[in-house]
Amino acid sequence: MKNLILVIGVVIVLFMSFSAEAGRQGGGFPEGRFYDDIAATPELSLTAEQAGKLRAAREIYLLEIGALKDRWYEKSGKLNSLWLQQLPDRHKISDTEDELRTIREQLYAHRLAYWREATKILTPAQ
Repeated sequence: MKNLILVIGVVIVLFMSFSAEAGRQGGGFPEGRFYDDIAATPELSLTAEQAGKLRAAREIYLLEIGALKDRWYEKSGKLNSLWLQQLPDRHKISDTEDELRTIREQLYAHRLAYWREATKILTPAQ
């Protein structure tokens, strides 16, 4: 009986630790990945001109992804509601997942273009 209580206690502790970790990661749109501000990194020792160019490139980038981010939230909400229906429609779920995948690829392409632009502004030593 004592062993059973011990095992149950260990399982509960493990479950709680996994739940806490999952809560930290969050779900939906990965906020941090798309808002990297290179100009705010003190280790780079940027000149004023470089910092200005990087901030301008970042502003353009954020404007470009704004509509995509809105679509991401919209489709994510739609996908959640499709899954919560009494009888989920497999085809609608699949179509929505495909749309989300396309949006994710577009976001990645914009992020990659932003990083390429940033590397053009930085010196090789930075």
